Amino acid sequence: MLNSLIATSCISFATLYPLLCWTHYGVSVKRSFFQFNQCLALAAAAAALPCLVALEIPRSTLILGGAWLASLLVATCSYWNRDRIWEVLVSAPSVLGAVLFVRLVPDLMYNHPTGATWILSVVGGLIAAAGVYCTTFGHWFLETKGNVPVQYLANCVRLLWIGLGLRTLWDVIQIIIGDAAIQGEPSSMWAFLVNIEGIFLLAAIVVGSLLPLVLMYFVHQTLKISATTSATGLLYGILTVILMGDLGYRYYLLVYGMAL
Repeated sequence: MLNSLIATSCISFATLYPLLCWTHYGVSVKRSFFQFNQCLALAAAAAALPCLVALEIPRSTLILGGAWLASLLVATCSYWNRDRIWEVLVSAPSVLGAVLFVRLVPDLMYNHPTGATWILSVVGGLIAAAGVYCTTFGHWFLETKGNVPVQYLANCVRLLWIGLGLRTLWDVIQIIIGDAAIQGEPSSMWAFLVNIEGIFLLAAIVVGSLLPLVLMYFVHQTLKISATTSATGLLYGILTVILMGDLGYRYYLLVYGMAL
C-alpha cells in the first residue's frame, strides 16, 4: 500500500506541477524559480519509478515511466540557463505522465475507477500541486522585489481556491447522499465517517479541504492589499494541511474506492 500511495502521489504531482507555469504565461518570475520547480517535478517523478518496480507492473508501463522521466529531463535542460521559457515545451511531458497515471490507477484500486474517480483525482492532484506552486511562487515573488505583478501570484491562488471549493462541495454532496460499507454492511456516508473505519477520511475532509478553503480567504484578502509576505506565510501553513489531507484522500481512494 505504501508503494501505491507514493507512486500515485508522485506521478500526479509531477504531471500537474509543470502545467502551473501557465498561471503566469509569458512572464518569467526568475531563472532560479524555474530551475527549482523543474527539479521538484523531476524528484517526484524519480521517486515514483522505484515504487513502480516494487509494484511489479507490466514492463510497458515501466518503459512509459522511464520515457516520461526522460522527457522531463529534456524540458529542464532545454531552459536551464534561460530567463524565459516556452510553456508548451515545459508542459509537454505532462502528456506522458497523464497516460502513465491512467494506466496505473486501475491496477492499484480496489474497485474499477469511475468518471468521478478520474475527475476527483485531477482536482485532488491539482490542489496538492497548486499548494506547493503558490507557496514557492510567493517565496520567489519576494525575491523579485516587485518586478512581477502580484496578479500572477493571485491567479495561482485563485486556482487553488477554486479547486478546494469544488472538492469541498463534492464532499458535502457525498456526505448527504452517498453510501458506504462498515465491516461489509451497507451504511450512509455520514455513519462511515464517524465510524473508526472512516475517521481518517473525516479528518482529511476537515483538514485537507474545509480548513484550507477558509484560510484561502485570508490569503486572497492579503494579496488585495499587496501584503505578499503575510500571504506567503499563510500559504506555508495551508500547504502543510493540504498535503496531510491529500494522503488521507488517496488512501481511501485506493483501499475503499471512494472518490472524495
